[in-house]
Amino acid sequence: MASHAAAEPTAQQIWRTCAEWAEAGWLAARGRGMADPVVELWALDQSDPGRVVVAVAERERLARKLAHLGPPAVAYLRPAPLGQAFSVVVLTPSGVNVDHRMAPGGRTVGVRPPTMRRGRA
Repeated sequence: MASHAAAEPTAQQIWRTCAEWAEAGWLAARGRGMADPVVELWALDQSDPGRVVVAVAERERLARKLAHLGPPAVAYLRPAPLGQAFSVVVLTPSGVNVDHRMAPGGRTVGVRPPTMRRGRA
């Protein structure tokens, strides 16, 4: 009798399935004023490998959160290559995959807005 355990999806399969949600999350975060959002796609539930949680976090905050998982992933996450500020982190039980992409909708990204100072516009 063969066992039919649920196969864990790959980071590429997760990206293909969740790309539109990831882009929508990134655009919404930028619209809310998040300066440097990174999309997280979590597929960590081994009992339900098809379940993916989509979240968005500031790049630096996420890098600190992922530091214990592996310095190479964090080093690749910081900073995003110029013009590819749409970064996606896919977390699966087998590891972390970081992918830098062009911004959704052809938006030009890479230059962060100037910091607002008290008393100045």
